[in-house]
Amino acid sequence: MDISSLRFTPTKFRTGYNQQEVDRFVDLIAANLALPLAERTLHGQQVTEVCFTSTTFRAGYDVDEVDHVLATLGIRLGLPSPTEPGGHPNELRPELLWDRPDPTADASA
Repeated sequence: MDISSLRFTPTKFRTGYNQQEVDRFVDLIAANLALPLAERTLHGQQVTEVCFTSTTFRAGYDVDEVDHVLATLGIRLGLPSPTEPGGHPNELRPELLWDRPDPTADASA
């Protein structure tokens, strides 16, 4: 799965993270991962320590799921980009993704 196509499980009646804040931050991470290691402005610690506005009784993203993915991406920020020697691919390995159903998949299929 490409970072730019990450989808998080939406929440409504339980605490979640503000969707727009999370989406913007993931976009920032993706942009940084495309840069050579020496040119990145975002670091792993910033990713794991970020705070989002909480949501309850309105649309949000699953807190545990977002935290898990951000921890994985925080580690990746310390690795070379795909264009550098020893670089990582721009895709997350399936074992690093949160184990969850695709929210866009048709449940009746």
